[in-house]
Amino acid sequence: MPESRPVPPPVVTPVAVHNNPILDPEPRISASDETCPLIDPWGRREPVLGWPVRFDQPSEPSPAAVAAHSPALESLPVPEQPTPTPPRPAAPSLLEASPTPRPAAPILLESSPPLGLDQHTWIPQQPAVYLRVIGIALQRLSVYAAAGISDWRIGFSRAGGLVLSGHPDAAAWLRVDSADRLFGDVVGLAAPLDLPGIWRPFPDLELELEFHTAPSPMTTHYLGWVRLPVALSLPVPRGRAVSFGRGSEADIAPRLLADPRALRWDGNANKTVGINAEYLGLSRRHLLVQARRDDWWVQVESQNMPVYQLAASGDLLDVLNPGLNTATTAKPGELLVVGGYVLALGEVG
Repeated sequence: MPESRPVPPPVVTPVAVHNNPILDPEPRISASDETCPLIDPWGRREPVLGWPVRFDQPSEPSPAAVAAHSPALESLPVPEQPTPTPPRPAAPSLLEASPTPRPAAPILLESSPPLGLDQHTWIPQQPAVYLRVIGIALQRLSVYAAAGISDWRIGFSRAGGLVLSGHPDAAAWLRVDSADRLFGDVVGLAAPLDLPGIWRPFPDLELELEFHTAPSPMTTHYLGWVRLPVALSLPVPRGRAVSFGRGSEADIAPRLLADPRALRWDGNANKTVGINAEYLGLSRRHLLVQARRDDWWVQVESQNMPVYQLAASGDLLDVLNPGLNTATTAKPGELLVVGGYVLALGEVG
């Protein structure tokens, strides 16, 4: 049987006790000394910056928040809340390209309007300048007799316009033969014509052709000239010299006389390919003209045929000869005889 032994009593260590049996309460900190004296209903500490802070009464928590914290309400449907409008993004800067244009956004840069739209910009412009073909110079075919040319025909419509000699609208013709005689032809009738004079091919129509004589220096190459019932206006740029002649090399080429059937050889149709009445006395680049501020500058470039400068009345003013007297000035309204054309200089002011 085991032997029982007595248990020694516990040793108690004395504890020092202060003289005051009850601790004094800690003094209350004033509101101005508190760092975070107040706590809002959501557990947030609000600092005090030297003035009293008052909190509004907490609003009712939303049903979604209650359901999130209450297990009993998790099974109940939560009403949908309206989707808040997203904050409006800031306008794009000049260095950032906006993916979609917003009409309400301020326009930082004005884009240039599309080409072809009127920008309402006033630009002072001077009136256009024109060189007018007012007549046909009737050349002497005797000069070209050695080439075998027998006659030259110029066709007119009933309205007075120049047409091809074989065109269905051709109703009257002027004809110059190799003996330098002038005739007026209609269907079934040919009448000799005198210069100066007027020819009315159809008494019942107002069509009339007015003929002028050539001054004495011109008679070497010309019988005279006929005024066109309908003039042809050719625009000329200001301040730049342009060439007048035939073909693609000339800046201005009327081609009114480029009729392949107008010339006949020994009474037959033209058999020479590419030769027409416009070749008579007219070079590819026959003349240079320039519209200036108050007048016209004129210079002959042809190496074969001269240019005749006439007054509006038809009187001779000057002759520009190749290699001799090649350039001159002319006034608006004066005439130039160049190859088979009579040109009138338009107004420049």
